[in-house]
Formats: sequence, C-alpha cells, structure tokens
Amino acid sequence: AMCQRCVRIDPYFKYVYAFGGASLAWNLTRYDEALELLNEGIEHNPQFYPFHLYAAAIIYMREGKAVDMMNKLEEAVKYPDCPFEVKLILGNIYTKYGRYEDAANIWVNIYYTAKLEDRKNGAKQKLEKLIAEKKLSEKFLEKIK
Repeated sequence: AMCQRCVRIDPYFKYVYAFGGASLAWNLTRYDEALELLNEGIEHNPQFYPFHLYAAAIIYMREGKAVDMMNKLEEAVKYPDCPFEVKLILGNIYTKYGRYEDAANIWVNIYYTAKLEDRKNGAKQKLEKLIAEKKLSEKFLEKIK
C-alpha cells in the first residue's frame, strides 16, 4: 500500500516499483500484490523492461520453477540500477540451492556497489559464513580487501 501511494504521486519513480515488487514477493510471499505493482509500473514505463524480468521471476517463483526464476534474476542484476534487494534475493537463492561461488560473486558485487556501510558489512559477513562452513574458498575474501 505504501509503494502504491508513492507511485500515485510519481508514476515514473521506477525504484518504488522494483523495490516494492521484490519486497512483496520474496520477503512477504505476496506474489499477486507484487505482480499488480509491477504491472502498474509496466503500464507507466512500458520501455523499462527490468519490470518484465522481475514479474517473470516472481511468476516462476510462485510456480516453483527455481531455475527459470534464477535466470530472470540473473538478467535483472546486470542492470546498474538494479535494486540492492534484488541482488540480495539472488545471492540468498544461490546459497539455498548450493551455488556458493555464484552467491559469493553477488556478495562481492554488493560489497563494491553498496552505498551503505551496513550492506557492505552484510555482504562480507555472508562471504565469511560460507568460508567458515567450508562451502567456499578463502580467495573470495581476498577480492574485497
């Protein structure tokens, strides 16, 4: 509801659609609301195709098609304006499915692109945890020093 209030004021504020859609879908499992918000974003910003990627990823998630969902999120994180939350979601999904090096690459990317110090620290902690659990080589920590 809060995201929809924001886009009523400015329907071209793309970050709200992306952040809101990701949060509703992956944090709250409110897929229909996430898709409704993204569809509104598509209506107002039809040429901004990351919204299409996010919507497809949500549909795949809802249908239990994890590989297809990861493929769509992988496309989405290539955009320089991809929200931090989408990267975080993909990194966590990689970890869940045992794709530890892929997850580590996401954490390294977050470490270098995050503007907030707590996000950088969170990415570093995720790397350290995977290394401590012997799921990842220490070479990944060298990438952030």
